[in-house]
Parts: sequence; structure tokens; C-alpha cells
Amino acid sequence: MSATAMKTLFAVASLLLCSVGHANINVDGRADEIEWQQAKVLDQFVTVEPYTQAIPPYQQRVLLLSLPEGLALAFQIDHPAEVTRTKPQTQRDQLDSADRVNLIIDFDNKGQTAYNFTVSLANGIEDGIASRNNFRNDWDGDWQHAVHETDNGWSVEMLIPWTIAAMDPVDGDTRTVGIYLDRVLKARGERYAYPALRFNQSDFISTFAKINIPAYSASQSHVYPYVSVRRDMVNGDTETRAGLDVFYKPSPSFQLIGALNPDFGQVESDDLVVDFSAIEVFFSDKRPFFTENNDDFILSLPDSGQLIYTRRIGGNRDDGKGIADIDAAVKLRGANGAGSISYLGAQEADFGDDLGRRFQVLRPKYRVGETQFGYTLLQTDRPFLQREAQVQAVDVTSVFNENVHLHVQALQSQIDVADSRTRDNGGWLAVDINPSVSTQHTFELVNYGEELMLNDMGYVQRSNLRQVSWLTRYVQTGFADDAWIQEIEWQGKVKPRRNQQGDDIGDMARITMQARSRAGDIAFFESVITQPGEDDLISRGNGNWDAPEKLSKEVWFESARRDNSAWSGGYYSYEEGLHQSFDMYWAAYTHYFGDSFTTSTELKYRDSPDWLIWQQGIDFNRYQREVYEAEFGLNWFPSDKHELRLKAQWLAIAADHGQAYQLVNEDMQATGNAVADLNINTFGLQLRYRYKLGSLSDVFAVYSRGGFSEREDGPDAPGPLFSDALELRDADQFLVKLRLQF
Repeated sequence: MSATAMKTLFAVASLLLCSVGHANINVDGRADEIEWQQAKVLDQFVTVEPYTQAIPPYQQRVLLLSLPEGLALAFQIDHPAEVTRTKPQTQRDQLDSADRVNLIIDFDNKGQTAYNFTVSLANGIEDGIASRNNFRNDWDGDWQHAVHETDNGWSVEMLIPWTIAAMDPVDGDTRTVGIYLDRVLKARGERYAYPALRFNQSDFISTFAKINIPAYSASQSHVYPYVSVRRDMVNGDTETRAGLDVFYKPSPSFQLIGALNPDFGQVESDDLVVDFSAIEVFFSDKRPFFTENNDDFILSLPDSGQLIYTRRIGGNRDDGKGIADIDAAVKLRGANGAGSISYLGAQEADFGDDLGRRFQVLRPKYRVGETQFGYTLLQTDRPFLQREAQVQAVDVTSVFNENVHLHVQALQSQIDVADSRTRDNGGWLAVDINPSVSTQHTFELVNYGEELMLNDMGYVQRSNLRQVSWLTRYVQTGFADDAWIQEIEWQGKVKPRRNQQGDDIGDMARITMQARSRAGDIAFFESVITQPGEDDLISRGNGNWDAPEKLSKEVWFESARRDNSAWSGGYYSYEEGLHQSFDMYWAAYTHYFGDSFTTSTELKYRDSPDWLIWQQGIDFNRYQREVYEAEFGLNWFPSDKHELRLKAQWLAIAADHGQAYQLVNEDMQATGNAVADLNINTFGLQLRYRYKLGSLSDVFAVYSRGGFSEREDGPDAPGPLFSDALELRDADQFLVKLRLQF
């Protein structure tokens, strides 16, 4: 970017700067201001992990106060000195190993979307968005928090500004919100909550406690300029970028989020994945523009699908030449008490030259009583492929009573490629039946047309599907006081499946057991059986395979932290290929060198005598293979403002004894021809330093190195493979980035 353009961007930032008000309370964790005397008191906590509903052995009390600046909460936690306090310092959204308190709030009390705010005893935080059967920690909000610790307990203050989420305006002086609160005591492996709910309930959000609080109308504007410099040591290039994110919310009924030349480069690396299956790998999104105030665009589909998969935007270019840059993006939302309308638009670089893509989403919603109606229009223009994709969806969510909830969505796609047009329909229905917290059922029906295409902007594992499923979950408690087990959660699921041609594509049945010990250890077992059926994806449209029955088994154990360490290990087996199973073993160990320095190591080994992968057309290769994986992590927090993280990953595949096969009349037939060995080696390392200037203002210095190799010869033992991986250098770069909030 030129110096003139950079000056222009920062000039725009200076024009949009605004002053931000300060709360009347001082967020220091003490809750000693006079305003707290007027707060609501919530102290009816019961034990939900394990789900005994017993009165906790230690008290937790929450003060809740609605202020013009936001919603203020003070958690007052009893924690005697003789009970172990677990308070490692961790990076954001990684608090599973710590004592912590948790607020989840549905600002509109509609049971659809809620926001999660968690603070650990070490003053670490976690935030995210919850919806039906879906928790996402890829959203980072701007809110205040502090912890104060004493000999007999600790306390937490939170201040959640009214501008943090897209809230509907209300008539009158009060707002009704849905609230869930909990406290996790790691030393006992217990969670105490109000009300008595569990996260994996399908009706979790809709059964929050309903609380009336004074309503306030807040406005806020923020500007987030950034500048980054990246040095590529492989090519010898240096790239300087600058850009601007704008957040403008003059009232609860309107907001705008815009981005000019946004920096969507990763300072958080994805996990290494080498995948040969016909189903695309899903990755979460941590880019602030797409996660900020994004609840209107979280539209989940069955089988982990997403109607809007934001990683498509700024993803791999259609011409195959790297990752696309984004010129500009915008989100708009207008709302009244009964409904809202939202818009998302983004355009990649070189769209005018028929290389980049343009993405647009329009999403109106309207609510009548306990029923919400929604419509979504998605438009994706891909000029390089001469492809325009349009998807329309109509959804209805209704609460029949407190025990039965209905979710329905009708879908249609229209794809124009050059002079041809393809149109098809689909839809799904889910009924949640919740007789109690400990027993719940979900019935689901899916019907996707053969040519229903959602993946230009969305993510689905497959179309051409007719599927019925039934899921039952049961929590078993009431074990003896001296029993090792405190709780067992059982899940059973059956899923008959057909494609639109009537082919049986493999009915599935699954049973899962998760046991929780009194010390906080977790033991897990799962078995899944898939009946023989037609695999209509494996050849990528070149014929079905009459696949055999497949059985998978998984068992793992995860220990609670004891002293300065925690460990886990497991075994997984799955029948792949023509008829044989692979065996995979893994182990992980975490060591705490005090509360500010942590290391973790994970090792995996897979022995697979029957690996079948597609080559092209009807051609397949079958190998014996071994897979080696290793991951090492280091986290160091010298002080509250400094964070140093190292993440190193290695994955290698050594496949030999290869034989060629062809798919003929739905049968895999050996050709008698041997094929060359296949060795894959990949390595990634990231060393990241972060200096926190403010809530969402940071300086990053990131060194990244990695590479990928695929060859027919070379070592197949883990030692030489790892040595070769350390020499891979497809990427070798150093990035410095400054992001500010005004």
C-alpha cells in the first residue's frame, strides 16, 4: 500500500474518533461502591456437574446491577484456604484448566442466541456466542473485568457495555434478559449453576432465568486502525499493509461495522491437516470483522453444517494462486422490538478483473409471540469461474411449550454457470423434546436435493440426502458416596440414511458414555456402527461403491490437574478401506511451572493396514500406512500485558505396499499393478509475542515457518521423517502488527 493511501486511512480514523464514557463503578474486583447496595442478589446455586442438584459445599453469590454504561455483575466466591486454588494464566478462550465464573446472557430473552463471558481466578477471560447445540469461542468482545483474591475467597467484577451485542430496542423502562450463571471449582471437579442447567441441553438458552432490569439506550463508535509489516525470508520480500475497521452504533436499533483493506492475515495458526476424504475439513474463524456482532449470521445446519461459512470469504482464490485479499467489507443491522434486518457484504481484491469474488447476505427476522420467522438470501459472484450462486432459506423456530421446541428450514439454491442454470431444493426439521434436564430427545429429518449446492458461501458435508435421526441423552447420578464415579452421561443415536436415488448410504447407530469422577477425572467411551451401503461420494461422481459394514471404537481418559501436571490418553479404532481396521493411540501431558508458565506435549500414532484413497475417475490406490503426529506448546505470561506462545506441529504419513484398484460395477477390484510408495511430511511452527495495549489494542510479533512435501521415496521411520520435516521451508516469515482501538 502506498504512503498516500496509508495516510488517508488514518485520516479517516481520526475523523471517526469518539469519546467513550466511564462507568460509575471502578472495575477492580472488590464491588465496594455504594451502587452495589441496589443490586439484585442471585444465590440459588446448585450442583450441575455432577448433576445432583445438591446445595454446594461453598457459597457463591452474584450481584447484578443495570447501569447506563452497561450490565455490571459481582461474583462473590467462598473458597477456604485449605481447598486448592487452580489459577494458571492462559491465553484468551483457554480456561478449561482453571477455577472460574461464568455469565451467559440472552439480551433479548428470545431463546435463540446468548453471549458468554467467563473470568478465571487468574483474571483470564473467555467469551463467545451460544446458540442451539453450538458454542463458538471465535468472538472476542470489548468488556471490563477484574479479580480480587482474599484468604477465604475471591471476587470478580464484570461490566458488559450495552453496545457489545446486537440488541433489539425495547418499549418502556425495563428490559427482560435471560441469565445463566455458574462457578467451576477444579479441585473438586464440580460446577455450581443458577438455574440448574447443562450446556448440552437443546433447550439450554430458552430455559435461562428471566430477570427484569432497567433498560438503557447506549451509543458507541470505535475505530480500529492497523498497520503490519511482513518479511518473507523465502522470497526476500517485505510487505507493508494498513487498514481500518469501523464500529458505529448510534442506537440499539442500528449498527454498522465496516472494514477497509482489512488485515485478515492469521496471527493464530490453524492446525495441520492432511485430508484425502471426499468431505471438506471445517475450520473456525477468528477474524474480528466476521466474529463481531455476528449472531444474526450464525445459521447452523444438521451434521455440523453452516449456511454462512465465513472462511470462504478471503479464502483460497478461484484461480488457485494463494489466498485472496479483501478490499472492503460491511455489516449493517436495523431492528425494532419485533424484528430486524441485517446485511453482510464483502468484495475480494481484483473482483473488477474477474479474479476476486463478491459475497452478499440479506437476513430479515420477525417474531410473533413464541415463534420467530426468518429469511436469508445469499449471493456469491465468482467471475473467474463464470459462476453466480444464489441461496434462499426460510426458517421458523417455535416453542410449543417449555418441553417441546420446533426448528424448520426450507432451502433453495440456484447456480448459473456460463449459459446453464441448476436449481434444487431442500430442507430440514428438528424437534427437541425435553422432559427434564437429565433426559432429553431430538428428532431430526433432513431432505437435501441431489443438486442443492450450498458450499459457495456455506458448509455442508454433502447434499443428495434423505436422513432421519433420533438422539437421546440421559444423565445418571445417585452413586454411593464412596464410589469413584459421580455421574455418567449416556447418549444414543440412530440415523437411517438414503440418497435421492433411493440408495442405502449406510445407516448409522452410536452409543456414547462419559463418566465423571469425584476428583474431576473424565472417562469416555464411544462405539459407532455403520451398516453396509452405497458410498456415493468416494469417487467424486464416478460411480458408487458397495461399501462394507464399518465399526469404530473410541476410549479415552483425561485426568484432573494434580499438583503441577495433567495428562490424557486414548485409543481409537475404525474399519476403513476394504475390510480392515486401523489402530490409533494418543497421549498428552501438560506441566505447570507455576501459574504463568505452561508446556504441553501430544503424540499420536496410527497403524493402518488398509488405506484406500481416490486418484482420479474410477482409479484408487490401496496402501499400508503409518501416521505420526506430534505437537508441542509453550505459554508464558511474564506479566498481565505480556504473552509469549510457541506452537509446533508435525504430521507425517508413510504409506507402502501400494496396489492399484478400480471401481467396477460398485466393486473395488485389484488391477494387479503395484503403485509407488507415498510419503507425506508437513511441519509448522509459530512463535508469537503479544503486548496488550488495551482491551482490543495489541502489538504482535510473529515468526512462522513450515512446509509440506509429498514424494514416492524417502524415509518411513519416525526419526528420519521428523529430521526431514525440520528442513521444510515453504514458508518462513516474520510479522509485526499493531492494532489500536479508539
